[in-house]
Amino acid sequence: VYRGIIGLMSGFIWGMLVETAARAVRAVALIALCLVGACVGGGGYTVPRAIVVIEVVNEPDAYGIIEIVGAHFLSQGFTRTDLDNMRETMRSMGRSELEIEARVAARFPYAGATYAHPNGTTRVTLSKSLTDIELSSARTYADVDGPIVTIDMFEHRPSGFTPESIAAFQAMVVAMQDRLHREVTVVREPWFGNPEVDRKTEQRKKVKIAVQWVVGMVLWLAVLGAMIGCILRRFPWSVTTKRIVFVVLCCVLATPVLVPTFFLGLLIPIVVIGALSPGGLASVLALNGPLPFAGSFVVSALIAWWAWR
Repeated sequence: VYRGIIGLMSGFIWGMLVETAARAVRAVALIALCLVGACVGGGGYTVPRAIVVIEVVNEPDAYGIIEIVGAHFLSQGFTRTDLDNMRETMRSMGRSELEIEARVAARFPYAGATYAHPNGTTRVTLSKSLTDIELSSARTYADVDGPIVTIDMFEHRPSGFTPESIAAFQAMVVAMQDRLHREVTVVREPWFGNPEVDRKTEQRKKVKIAVQWVVGMVLWLAVLGAMIGCILRRFPWSVTTKRIVFVVLCCVLATPVLVPTFFLGLLIPIVVIGALSPGGLASVLALNGPLPFAGSFVVSALIAWWAWR
């Protein structure tokens, strides 16, 4: 009897130890996967920036310069994206077109002017620095004493600027020197980029996003999948029916966002973005395109089908 009791207790304790060890191994594996996803690098880079500053007298003078520079970029085929974004935001809020255009007219050209080159990678922002606080920020990149207007050209490629953007920059500098008849200072010249470096950086970025997507999917599947599985086991359905329901619910609730930002892709599934902000969901779809968007659900379905036990 004693031996039987001891045997039962030993078996029970051994089973608990084995189960605890298995859970510990799974937890360690999950944590390691998260650390790998967090540490995967190579996708980020500093956006190349070329800078021009123009001295101004006062605020009206600064707004006049901003309007002149903006008109030049529009004549060169650029589009003003901050006003387009403003229109889209107000349309999503249900504002009338008349009200939208009135607000746009009141804003133009005074604040946050942003222009996009037709190549899709070049952006130009126009800003003013009039107060001491604004000038203290401007002095991090330029040696200035008085009010200025800053023209920033950004190239969203890691290695440098395209020939088209460099030509646009140089044409702007010459045009402003001829038209404004005042000091136009080039603080930082644009430089030619290397397509091979851009290609390799883009490849590393895709690998990083893929790893982080898998980490996010595993985490959400571990949290929500366990809950969904416990609930489904209470229903008198067939195994196949439960698995299908499990896969559908996991795809809808646990599929993470395909974005470069690790914590956004990890913590926010697609369904949450769609519920909180349909416009945000449309932005994610526009960022990645329909094929990766649909592919993420297919991969989620395969993982969930395999994970059902």
